[in-house]
Amino acid sequence: MRFNKISFVFILIVYLGVSCCDKKTGDTVSSILSNPDIEVIDIDHADLCEKMLFSSFFDTPKVVILETNENCIISNIQSIDFYDGKFYILDDISNALYVFADDGSYIQNIGHQGNGHGEYIEISDFSIDRQKEELYLWDEAMDVALKYNIKTGDYISSVRTERNGERSFCMQYNNGHLFVNRTSINDDGEQYLLKEIDTKNGKQIAAYLNAKDYNKGWNYPLRFPFTFFYAKNSESPKYVEMFSDTIVSITSDGIIPSYVIKSNDFISKEDVSQLIKSQKTPLDFNMEALHKMQRISHISRYADFKDAVYLEYEKGENHYYLIYNEKDKKTIISSSFVNDYISKDLNIPMKVCYSDKSGVLVYIMSNHVPYFVKHIVQEGLLEKNVDNYEQLRQLKEDSNPILFYHKYRR
Repeated sequence: MRFNKISFVFILIVYLGVSCCDKKTGDTVSSILSNPDIEVIDIDHADLCEKMLFSSFFDTPKVVILETNENCIISNIQSIDFYDGKFYILDDISNALYVFADDGSYIQNIGHQGNGHGEYIEISDFSIDRQKEELYLWDEAMDVALKYNIKTGDYISSVRTERNGERSFCMQYNNGHLFVNRTSINDDGEQYLLKEIDTKNGKQIAAYLNAKDYNKGWNYPLRFPFTFFYAKNSESPKYVEMFSDTIVSITSDGIIPSYVIKSNDFISKEDVSQLIKSQKTPLDFNMEALHKMQRISHISRYADFKDAVYLEYEKGENHYYLIYNEKDKKTIISSSFVNDYISKDLNIPMKVCYSDKSGVLVYIMSNHVPYFVKHIVQEGLLEKNVDNYEQLRQLKEDSNPILFYHKYRR
């Protein structure tokens, strides 16, 4: 068994071309660093269960009911971060970054839409520099990162980058550099997925992750209601794309592969090639063809739990939740992850959006709030000992999403 795992990791390292080397500037794709301790998460040998319960991993939650008023109507949560007692919530449909206090009361917006000084056209991601207490907003329409004072919300400056592909919609700050995803509609040249930007002058200083090897050949524009960057508040944020089986870490030393998802059912280069051929245009993704393949893909919602890793993935039209224990190397998978602290009959998916050393933050999506209010709250299925029970009973179907912060069980 040990020989098989080592052989698999060795093949992976060769496959990704992750030998150590100096970074190269421009559009030449740089190798990422090697990692002899890369973790292998084996889906085919995981323990399958009918449903996983929040009570098995977390304590009772603190419930945060986000204030709802005309200044902060949330349509979709693209990304969440928590800093200095405040929630920062990016809504890419409302095109706004909202700031809420830890009790859910609305404080302000950071930045505004427009063509003026310090304004943006279309934001799609954000990242916080915790050392300098600055916040970067990514304007995907202009390929510009706008920088603000996180305490006052005042605009500081902009980092203007060069567009060398189609739209880039994911961004992460780390150690003085911005990392931005890259898409393309062209098949010629070296297709890469991640570019590193100098925050001082906006110039690209490195390119990473060749699409042919890392993402099975896919580098076409395809938007999702979430970012490709995860654990954005940590010292080594993670990055993974739709058809990749490898989660990489962005560190001060470079890009390092941290986890590889192993399965005989994982989507292959040949599968992705068929998907590309089935498209009428590079911008017309054939989701039906992907579902018919019944292949594993779309790793998302990565989070660092205490001594464990959490992620979600898809196989065909089915959605799965996975928890990998880093101590005993065991994997648990289920098609249902129920927050039984809220309701034993709760069949609404709760999306993991943030984690830290103490716990994890999950939320009910905006489009699921009406169902939650009508079929859980109004029908008396809400657990009576839940935090903020009376306030939850007063929710309306047009209320903002509800946040639940669970501390890890001892």
